[in-house]
Formats: sequence, structure tokens, C-alpha cells
Amino acid sequence: MEFNPSPLRDTCRQLAEEIGADGVAELLESFLADTPLRLEEIGSLIQSGDQSNLRRAAHSLKGSSSIFGLGGVEELAHRLEHGREDGGIADQAEDLARLRAEFAAAWPHLTALARQMAEAG
Repeated sequence: MEFNPSPLRDTCRQLAEEIGADGVAELLESFLADTPLRLEEIGSLIQSGDQSNLRRAAHSLKGSSSIFGLGGVEELAHRLEHGREDGGIADQAEDLARLRAEFAAAWPHLTALARQMAEAG
């Protein structure tokens, strides 16, 4: 999976101008710690059929990923939040697998930016 880090870098630079490099580093570190847990939660909610809490968890991930310009993560979280018109649990599981892959592709760029921001702070 090819990940384009340009929107992430650009967004983090803009954020650093507003809240400082240390603030961006803290946000990135929080996102990196929280997102794997949220992905596991989403997987459990899909399996249990708890659509209300699935929408809440997906909405939260959509919002946090948009802060960093992670359009692919944001789009897939949006799909999980709002579902597919004819979709069911198999489609949700497919979207979650794609979401996990997108986040995994972004991971090295996120960690590198967190380190750079912490050093610049």
C-alpha cells in the first residue's frame, strides 16, 4: 500500500505554527497510542453487531485522523460510521481490514514526525 506523506507533513507543519512543535508531538503520540486500541474496539463492535457504539468509535477515529490530514484513514472511518447502503458485517470487516492497512502504512511517517516535532520543540 502506497502512502503519500505530504498531506500529513503539511498539516503537522501548520499545526506546529499554531500550537508549537511540542504540542503536535503530544497529539501524534496520543494518536499513535490510541488508534490501535480504537481499531481493536471497532473490530469487537463489528463482531458483536453493536452498530451504535461502532458509529461512535468510527466517528472519533474519523475526527482524530482528519486533524493530521490522513484522508485514507478518515474516509474508511467515515464508511464504518455511516455504513454502506447494502452492506453488512462482511463489508464492515473488509473496511476495517483496509483501515488497518492504511494506518499501518501511515505508522512509520507518524512516528518519524512525532520524533521530529519532539526534537524541534
